Amino acid sequence: MITPVEKAEILTEALPYIQEFYGKIVVVKYGGNAMTDPLLEELVLKDVILMKLIGMKPVLVHGGGPMISSWLERLEIKAEFINGLRVTDPATMEVVEMVLDGSVNKGIVSRIQKLGGKAVGLSGKDAGMVLARRVTQPQDLGLVGEVVRVDPSLIYTLIEKGFIPVVSSVGFGEDGDPATMEVVEMVLDGSVNKGIVSRIQKLGGKAVGLSGKDAGMVLARRVTQPQDLGLVGEVVRVDPSLIYTLIEKGFIPVVSSVGFGEDGQSLNINADTVASALGGALKAHKLVLLTDVEGIYLGEGDERKLASQIEAAAIPGLIESGELTGGMIPKALGCLEAVNAGVENVHIIDGRRPHALLLEIFTDEGVGTWVK
Repeated sequence: MITPVEKAEILTEALPYIQEFYGKIVVVKYGGNAMTDPLLEELVLKDVILMKLIGMKPVLVHGGGPMISSWLERLEIKAEFINGLRVTDPATMEVVEMVLDGSVNKGIVSRIQKLGGKAVGLSGKDAGMVLARRVTQPQDLGLVGEVVRVDPSLIYTLIEKGFIPVVSSVGFGEDGDPATMEVVEMVLDGSVNKGIVSRIQKLGGKAVGLSGKDAGMVLARRVTQPQDLGLVGEVVRVDPSLIYTLIEKGFIPVVSSVGFGEDGQSLNINADTVASALGGALKAHKLVLLTDVEGIYLGEGDERKLASQIEAAAIPGLIESGELTGGMIPKALGCLEAVNAGVENVHIIDGRRPHALLLEIFTDEGVGTWVK
């Protein structure tokens, strides 16, 4: 049981933060277990209402992945993800919009009203708020190469000696591995190439069979092709005017992550990305991403640990190196975009922790990972 003195000390510790955030916009991306666990959900929404009552201007952005997946399973529509993004065909998009805008968004608004707050539920489509374009992801084709450099010296030597060079289309990568599959190499170099050479010899010619790997002739690099994710969007532009209007009238805006394309087509956008873009457009004082992990972990094996803070500029390198993977990629890229757009403070925190939002904003220790 907390004593009256301990309560007073907590309020005293919070005072400088209340003063710092008074009148400031704070964008909260609401998701993960904090949405699906009724107790955690109530605590988060109470925290948001408290932020509003002490003079802050909270804006909630939400997704609803677990609810979407549940409905897709009920309707026997297969779910597929690529790099943390849901592949969205027209049938899936219809479910996404129905769940996010019709069920999740209005449910959050109702619960805020029940707890004493005033909220307005919005889609990114409302008032042309979130304009997006369809996005593709690179698809790894395996050991398929494109030519980087050709060294013809061996060909010249053979020509000068009177031979007919017969070259297979097998090259090699910079790491020395063949840029093809084992079976392809066996067929092209072992069967097709040598068969051509034998037939030339039989017909009275002189031929030498070669692979593009011989004498380092054909250097290649692995190639990817764009992979269509369907009706998945990336943010092009955010118009925050409606949000400003609602904030000025004392409402808590609650925004779903459905945007629209130039043709008016609804697009499914990662909620972390929408929150980051909206935070940037609003020049928010703070962006908080509620997740199901404690923050960003760095390192390998036993050395892997929670990073209390990272530089935004380091994020692309962390993705390229494989330290950041899956669903953390859009979160981290969103943090990078938010910082670049002028958001002063960006934090990834564990929404499974009771009152994580208040602990991050109003205590000296804070929680999670600060991206700066």
